Amino acid sequence: MKKVAVKVSENKIFFSYIYIDPTIINVIIEENSKNKYIFSEIYLKNNYKLFFSFINNILTTKNIKTIVLEDVNLLPLIVKIINDIKKKIYLIISDDAIIDDDITKILLKTKYIEKLNCYDITKKNAEIIANNNIIFKTRKELLTLSNFSTSNELDNFSDIYFKEDVKVINNFNNNDLVDFENFCKQNKNLKNIYFYGFPSQNAESILDNVKFNYLNKIKISLYVDSNNIDIFRKSIKKIKKLKKRYSKNKNIKFEVIYSEEYYKKNYFKQLSLITLKVCCLVGIVFAISIISIMAYNNYMSNKSIKDIKIIATPKKITLTEPIVEQSETQEPETSQQESKVNLSENYDELLKINPDTIGWLKVNNTNVDLPIVQTTDNDYYLDYNFYKKRNYNGWAFVDYRNDINNLDQNTIIYGHNGTIFGSLYNTLKNYWLNNENNYIITFNTRTAKMQFRIFSIYKTTPDFYYLNINYPSEIDFMNFISETKNRSIHNFNTEVTQNDQILTLSTCIEKGTQRVVIHAKRI
Repeated sequence: MKKVAVKVSENKIFFSYIYIDPTIINVIIEENSKNKYIFSEIYLKNNYKLFFSFINNILTTKNIKTIVLEDVNLLPLIVKIINDIKKKIYLIISDDAIIDDDITKILLKTKYIEKLNCYDITKKNAEIIANNNIIFKTRKELLTLSNFSTSNELDNFSDIYFKEDVKVINNFNNNDLVDFENFCKQNKNLKNIYFYGFPSQNAESILDNVKFNYLNKIKISLYVDSNNIDIFRKSIKKIKKLKKRYSKNKNIKFEVIYSEEYYKKNYFKQLSLITLKVCCLVGIVFAISIISIMAYNNYMSNKSIKDIKIIATPKKITLTEPIVEQSETQEPETSQQESKVNLSENYDELLKINPDTIGWLKVNNTNVDLPIVQTTDNDYYLDYNFYKKRNYNGWAFVDYRNDINNLDQNTIIYGHNGTIFGSLYNTLKNYWLNNENNYIITFNTRTAKMQFRIFSIYKTTPDFYYLNINYPSEIDFMNFISETKNRSIHNFNTEVTQNDQILTLSTCIEKGTQRVVIHAKRI
């Protein structure tokens, strides 16, 4: 007789079918373990409320947020339980079921599945699931022999579907072209293609696939350094021709990124003496103009920050807030009065200036002490300041995907390397790292006061691997934590667990070819 088995293990609850003695009908059986229980289907049908109360008690007392379904035929029962729980759940379907139309219909009967791990999913249903804000991860490995799939780590369908950045290292063979074409048909999130070598033989095929499969904006970046400059020189005529042809499509943007090493070794070699003299004269005039503009922009940005700090200072002092004891990592308050008053920023005044205001960020011993904004994309505040006026310094902003009221696993704040986040470069220096008081970052919002302790600081290339706001599983999240700690230039001796919430600060350096990245966990 078929029975429903429930097992609790490693912060997960497992549901499966088993076959046991048919003489056992309506009784809950404890099978040689206090963590495994067996129910007949008749019992569940007649006593669902009692059964749900039992399951809900397990989930609540053990703080379990992951349900493992070992037989997809139990999905209707699990969806009913999830709806009654009314809490976000990570659902793992551990058998080899493919998420088809029927299974998708059942999954969409609840709005509480936040993440889904499954064997495989059809393309149509992947779009439906993703459009309902469910992050999915597939396990079925794709068999491929192409360099494109290998170099971009496209091991399964979910890797392909959610991929935002891909790289092209050299000419594509037939396997590469087939895999790239399939990638473009299945992927819905591509934003950047990086050419580390120019595939002159099949560049048009690659770009045609991009043109016909994407309606969103795609940036094509040609990354030039000393190792591949000869390839680009030989292809310069074709690159110009392709750029002219495909730039007519407003959704494709071309750019050339030169490495700093290339600038040093090759820039002056390309100029004749006469051209060099003329360029120097023009360059001096241009430089003076640029420096003047930069100086004015920097002056206005610094003035804006000073003015905003004055505006943000609360006009009334409130003594009703309880005193919060400081942790050992916090810097001591400068006076007894300051430890008692409410130090919240005056958001009413800030919101009058900019309705996008969501919080205030302070990084010790840097110039980062300013309000933070968030809008519907990650582009606007690259070119506009807090007053929503065009300024190349931009402003510091939270990734548009982040939920600032209910923090994701990884909350990301960006800022240009200049007046806004330029002083974060100090965090790479020994004098800053040797002061443990600097490890605490304050990030207040309109509804919460928060502090984060730094556990990793490093420089990296713009590969954007750290820009996920949530992770499909605890293993993926802890792999991310391990990678960031391994990259860190300093051992902060800070333990990070799968339950921690992460704050990431990111700014560009070295003409956009590098990033300074700081990771801290909420304390």
